[in-house]
Amino acid sequence: MKKIFAALLLFSAPLFAAPKADVAVFSSIEVEPTNGGFNPAYAGVKLSGTVFAGGNSCEAGRYKVTVKKQIVDGILTFSATKRSVKNDIFCPLFIEPGFLGAGFEKTFIVDRALLATAVVKNVEELGNDVTLASLSGEEAPVTETGCENVSETVFCTMEYNPTTCTYGDITASGTNGCSASANLRRSVCSAEGSFNPAEAVCKSNLDSEI
Repeated sequence: MKKIFAALLLFSAPLFAAPKADVAVFSSIEVEPTNGGFNPAYAGVKLSGTVFAGGNSCEAGRYKVTVKKQIVDGILTFSATKRSVKNDIFCPLFIEPGFLGAGFEKTFIVDRALLATAVVKNVEELGNDVTLASLSGEEAPVTETGCENVSETVFCTMEYNPTTCTYGDITASGTNGCSASANLRRSVCSAEGSFNPAEAVCKSNLDSEI
């Protein structure tokens, strides 16, 4: 009897296994710049659209879409997976005209310096990788000067760690790294009209580099 029960458990195990996530192909995608927070070195990017999943809205409802970012060989990449989560839904077998698949929307906070070379994988077909810039259009984050909203107040902690930041020949100081970086960005934007955080160097006046 024990052997039969054990055999039944082994036979039933796959029924309780989580469905495997499959690589998803973007059928449509939009890129929108969003607020990246108080640190000017970071930018917000919202991705929204659809991935190929089923032939109609009912079938697409069976899937959970996950969009993620990762850095591969120094390149920021965005990709998607889909996983069947509702196999008990009965759907009619027909192709809905113009149907693009299951929808998604997700916002990422990313290093602004990585946007220029960022890539979105599997757009319209498997293996077709395109740059974020080509999907973003004129208002893409990659076309920003780094001086957007420079006049807005940057809220920093009250930590006291006198810091000096330099950008080429321009120097700015602050009570800590956050305030020094904000002051430098304002000075550079006023003088040059653009700011690349990767070119800024900040060092604590207490000789602890940040």
